[in-house]
Amino acid sequence: MSIKAIKKLHWFLKFAVISTAIFIPVFIIYFISVRVLPDQVLVNTEVYGFVFRNQVWQGTINISGDLVTLPGTKVSVLPGTKVVVSRRGDRYNLDYLPWHIKNGINTSELFHGVDTGEPFWDEREKIQLRFSRLEVIGTQELPVEITSDSVPGSPYDINLIKVRAGNFNFVNFSNYRRLEVGDKINITNSNFRKTGVCSICISFGEPLIYKNTFQGSVKSYLWIGLASPKISKNKFLESNGDGIIYSGDNTSNVIVVGNTFSIPGKKSIKVLPVDEGGVISNNFIASGDIELPCNSKVAIKQNYIRSNVIFNTQGGCNGEYVFEPNFWEILNPRETLESRIVGRTTDFKVKIPYALPKSPIN
Repeated sequence: MSIKAIKKLHWFLKFAVISTAIFIPVFIIYFISVRVLPDQVLVNTEVYGFVFRNQVWQGTINISGDLVTLPGTKVSVLPGTKVVVSRRGDRYNLDYLPWHIKNGINTSELFHGVDTGEPFWDEREKIQLRFSRLEVIGTQELPVEITSDSVPGSPYDINLIKVRAGNFNFVNFSNYRRLEVGDKINITNSNFRKTGVCSICISFGEPLIYKNTFQGSVKSYLWIGLASPKISKNKFLESNGDGIIYSGDNTSNVIVVGNTFSIPGKKSIKVLPVDEGGVISNNFIASGDIELPCNSKVAIKQNYIRSNVIFNTQGGCNGEYVFEPNFWEILNPRETLESRIVGRTTDFKVKIPYALPKSPIN
């Protein structure tokens, strides 16, 4: 080894030693502070930046810049609290991705997830919230509100709310582009309105979505990726976008049970052409068609279906799809096939062996 190489190595070792000497105490202080220090109680105050210890929020919490809670930290939001996020004027921007900095309206083709006619992220002005663990436990009498400071507000006021784990109960959400949740989360008894890309985006895991009401989304209420959520007893009401968009694979197994869909002119449930699995049962689908790929493995059974079922046959299809018993308001399966099922071809058959004589929904 040359002298020059030894000198370089010597410099690197010095850098490594100094970095380690700085990192270890900081890590120890952070580790201890999260687990030892009492929760910090915040009442009627302003919040932004990094959160290093557990916090409890109450009153009115104004968020004026990007917020990131470090791993292991928990934010608890008490009943009746109002969390208000600034629509513009990000005081602590932490996202400098070029396609997120871009502002204005997209007048061209799809650009990094932003459709034509949709506003860009404008990250120098708009805010993101990223929580390691968020516990928002409102009550029926004292719900928690999470919204923007804009009146009446728009679905693009807040760029992102991302929560890795936690619980939401009796929460009124509005005026945001995306709510991304992790696998260890329960969302119950809450209301979602004026949302952009997805009221709830579920990329993985098995979260519970139970007894919520969704109204007024631009693109979709639920977007489901490689996940297996349980979606039960929710109300999906009139919207500019679709209800549930499901893009899973052979490891996914979505369960959609006991919900009400009333989304005229849109898709109640849209399953993208992938090798997914799951069950759609005991739902009242008043309006809003169901769209499936012709090779879908999703079982549809014991539903009250007033809308059409559309099979996507792009790329060519063969074989068959067999419905389990549902109530169609038409007792003759042949009439149901002719009037309600779209996408049958000479190579792709659809069968309805039996139709329920009455609604299975109480």
